[in-house]
Amino acid sequence: MELKKHQATAQNDEDLASLVVHFTPKEVLQHPRYKKWIEEFSPSTHHLILNECSTCMGSQSVHRIQYKLNMLSEDMFPLLGDKGTQLVNEASSIHVNKKQKCEATSYGNCTQTDLNLSNLSVESRPTSPSEPYIFPNTFCSYHLRPKKGLDRTCELRINPKEYISETMSIDDFADTLQELHRDLSQSRKRLSIREYPKILFLGTGSCIPNKTRNTSGILLTLSETQNVLLDCGEGTYGQIVRFFGQEAADRVLSNIDCVYISHLHADHHIGLVGLLQGRRRALDNLKLNKEPLYLFARSRFWLGSASTTDILNNPTLPQSEKQKILEKLGMMDINTCLVRHCPNAFGVALTDKHGHKITYSGDTMPSDNLVELGISSDVLIHEATMEDELAHEAITKMHSTTSPSDRNREKNGKPRIFCLPTSARGMRSCPDLTTIFLIMLVSPSITCRMDELPLVPKLYPSLRLMFAEHYEELEHKAVKRQLKIERQREASLTRNKEKLEQATQ
Repeated sequence: MELKKHQATAQNDEDLASLVVHFTPKEVLQHPRYKKWIEEFSPSTHHLILNECSTCMGSQSVHRIQYKLNMLSEDMFPLLGDKGTQLVNEASSIHVNKKQKCEATSYGNCTQTDLNLSNLSVESRPTSPSEPYIFPNTFCSYHLRPKKGLDRTCELRINPKEYISETMSIDDFADTLQELHRDLSQSRKRLSIREYPKILFLGTGSCIPNKTRNTSGILLTLSETQNVLLDCGEGTYGQIVRFFGQEAADRVLSNIDCVYISHLHADHHIGLVGLLQGRRRALDNLKLNKEPLYLFARSRFWLGSASTTDILNNPTLPQSEKQKILEKLGMMDINTCLVRHCPNAFGVALTDKHGHKITYSGDTMPSDNLVELGISSDVLIHEATMEDELAHEAITKMHSTTSPSDRNREKNGKPRIFCLPTSARGMRSCPDLTTIFLIMLVSPSITCRMDELPLVPKLYPSLRLMFAEHYEELEHKAVKRQLKIERQREASLTRNKEKLEQATQ
């Protein structure tokens, strides 16, 4: 009733609603009663609609980084499938003093906007648009005072030409890139690269997501129809949609048969509920009726909506049940071990039906259990949260530094490793490890087929040039911290010497 005075029956124009914001699900938006209620507003009223059909994921930086990385390898760094953020159209560049007109084709079907790129000025914008339904992107504005109305000039837009140009302007980068492409081409001819298994790093960060790294999440693709997810930090579902695009993401989500949670710290599992909801929607969209996925986690981690069989009272999984799971997942074996982190933190080793073995540490200090579990692994995914000079802090927080991670690799008898620094505050410089591809400062959206692993270290020189400014900044911070440690050590020696002299007097 309060809104009646702002609808078409308002007694004066000043009472008419200029803008109505609808945080409204698609199903409600399509309901006849809701449509009738909307029609009671004046034709001059704009309706801004925000719901699950909004496609802009609100980040330009992830696209900027991915376009740059795509220059190195289109296979390992494919362009993101997220099409919700529009590309800059050179023929209709957006200027500060211009506005864009937004015309929605059908609010009832939640159809996205058709943009008229004629750059209409504020004065020429109609006061009573024929289709006043706005599906905004990030940074879309609506000015109430002064009454300028819709302003889309600051909306996020992707400019690939700009990103590529600023990268190619780096000294020596063009020559390094050409050499990389030549080296990769020659190396691929010598390798027999199979499509599966494939590893996609959805997140390598800790605590909370940021614009360059999401929290922990690794998608292991065993075949065209079988996916396994190792950890599921906040934003994992969004990363899948961003990487594959909505339609392809539905297929990927529907093919996730198993989620493994290494331990109960929030940055490793808080995204699970969102992932399950997204998977349910994907199955509905594809009209599939698949069994609930398997959840491998500590017994305290229990979700009624994710379980069909109660095995919580069993100290171990019955062999018959395990074999059934292995067959469904297309695996030869799955084994776990306790690692040194929080209580009930586990590492896992997965062996597919072709004998490929992948070991994942989760968060851990150097662990003999993990070394034994990972013997003869093709890939060891081992955390390296701290650099070596922060060894004391790593022990306090029960994490690993880079050197123990590399020693574990040597003990496991294979030269291939992905080393994951999971703390933005802990890792300040890039260690010089010739056999390790260190995922740092770059988008976590790298996908790599198992047979491509020998090619990954070849990217390192180009990455250092591409992110030279960030690398130098981190090196500078590392030097400052090292000097601080040395000053503290000298001060401690001086104090001990003074105490000794006082004691001998």
